[in-house]
Amino acid sequence: MKVTVLVDDLARECKYEKRHGLCLYIETESKKILFDLGPNDTFIRNAKRMDIDLKEVDTVVISHGHRDHGGGLESFLNINNKAKIYVNRFAFNDYYLRMFGNIKHNIGLNKDYKWNDRVVLVNGLYKVDDGVLLFNKIRGKEFVPLSNKKLLKKRRNAYVEDDFSHEQNLLLNEGNKSVLFVGCGHRGIINILKEAERISRSPIDYFFGGLHLYNYANKKYEDDNLIENISKALKDKETLLYCCHCTGEDAYSKIKKNLKDKIKLIKVGDCINT
Repeated sequence: MKVTVLVDDLARECKYEKRHGLCLYIETESKKILFDLGPNDTFIRNAKRMDIDLKEVDTVVISHGHRDHGGGLESFLNINNKAKIYVNRFAFNDYYLRMFGNIKHNIGLNKDYKWNDRVVLVNGLYKVDDGVLLFNKIRGKEFVPLSNKKLLKKRRNAYVEDDFSHEQNLLLNEGNKSVLFVGCGHRGIINILKEAERISRSPIDYFFGGLHLYNYANKKYEDDNLIENISKALKDKETLLYCCHCTGEDAYSKIKKNLKDKIKLIKVGDCINT
């Protein structure tokens, strides 16, 4: 399996565009998958620079209903005429970021595409294909990011804290390896990993995604105690972590002190073979 970073907050070289968001291109023995699409068409331009033909993508997974992960949907539909796009059934609802006290900024997806004939609305545990699973039911509530309190959803014309029922994760199994892909990990990376282990009935070999330890809107990191507790919990895992997006460089550095070579920071332009 090969994973290439097409969109991230950081770029490995200046020839690639960086954007706040995420898009990973995944090649398995039988599939070509995009996990998230970033905020706009940046993923297309970066893919061209890497000689990746996005017309050949057969599967797209959008991790949750925030624009920095699914804003590129329109652009993708314009260049690819065959891939199915798997989105949680709640992902096209109204989602907001609380800014500057009580200003609500809409960060949701474009609802015009909810009923597109290539969009597949899913929920719970969903089998896309052999070795390709989506799941969004998370049982634990350990080490959940405090910055979640700034993320809202609309319910009956009222703004309430988002419960992230629209957030789904991708679990790939190829050969004897299991690989977990997470967009932001709003419901806590430890909880998500534990759920993936329950589904796989074995440890997860590789993790790709964001740990949501850095708030892009206010440029603040999660509390040091939370980062330390997550670091200790991850140290007990057998998983090799490839972190990006909302993890944040400072938080990554703190975790790396404990995890050493078990964690790596990836950026646009990076290509990882698992």
